[in-house]
Amino acid sequence: MKKWTRQIFNFNFIDMKKIFTAILASAMMFVATDAFAQFHVGLGYANSSTILKIDSEKNTTAYNGFQIGGGYDFHIVKGLSIAPSLYYSYLTTGEKELVNILGAKVTAKNQEHFINLPVDVKYGFDIIPAFRLSVFAGPTFQFQVGQKYQVKAGNNNWSDTKESDDLSKFDVLLGGGISADILDFLRVDLGYRYGLVNLYKGDLDKVSEHRSQVVLGVSFVF
Repeated sequence: MKKWTRQIFNFNFIDMKKIFTAILASAMMFVATDAFAQFHVGLGYANSSTILKIDSEKNTTAYNGFQIGGGYDFHIVKGLSIAPSLYYSYLTTGEKELVNILGAKVTAKNQEHFINLPVDVKYGFDIIPAFRLSVFAGPTFQFQVGQKYQVKAGNNNWSDTKESDDLSKFDVLLGGGISADILDFLRVDLGYRYGLVNLYKGDLDKVSEHRSQVVLGVSFVF
């Protein structure tokens, strides 16, 4: 079985180290400013789409999956906080029919694995003592850490890593959403994010690919 490896994104890891060092230093500053921090851990349903645009033509591929992880809310002043998180997410297209010749179907399935690092600014207020509503917004640094492409033709299966020099493994998604804290221990949140990075890195002109994502999550707050 043939496997190949790609170098997706010519990314300066020294610069990334500086970025994450700055984020960590900021988080420590917020801790020093206000010792009260909330830890949360949970999971959620994820719906994602990649939008491939060639000239004026668009093709959208839908993915479904889940995410799991956690994070901290570092309170700055009353109602305002910064909320860095770390999540693993799994997304798949499910089996999609490629061709059907005289009843013989050929299907394909794409699976992708990501590490997500959201850094949100959050503002919340109490509706009633047992119900707190918040709005949040900020960037998410997303790294694709794995991908598998499977093709099925009748009783024959073929699978391999799907690698291409034309696609980026790194994205920065920008967005926001709302969350509700119930009884100080249960959190429900809904967020939307859109990828700012053109994932297509090939040589063709007027070609772009971006990712959008909606996540509905439930977390326990400690």
